[in-house]
Amino acid sequence: AGLRAAGGRKPVTTGTHDLQRLEQALHSLDADKREIFLAHCVHNQSFAVIAERRRLTVAQVEQLFADAMFELIVSLNR
Repeated sequence: AGLRAAGGRKPVTTGTHDLQRLEQALHSLDADKREIFLAHCVHNQSFAVIAERRRLTVAQVEQLFADAMFELIVSLNR
């Protein structure tokens, strides 16, 4: 038995299937949300840096990131 996800829903495991599910969930995001999510989570860019590079406000970047997180959580908990 693996670890339990937040809220005790589905077990958190590691493996090829999990990576495929994550990849599929990431690809289901629209391009802007995916790029902002990856810039922040993978490339460790601050919201301020992302905003400057994309010519957005920090609030817009924060909202797009929050939307991406929500969509990923929903997708991965199916």
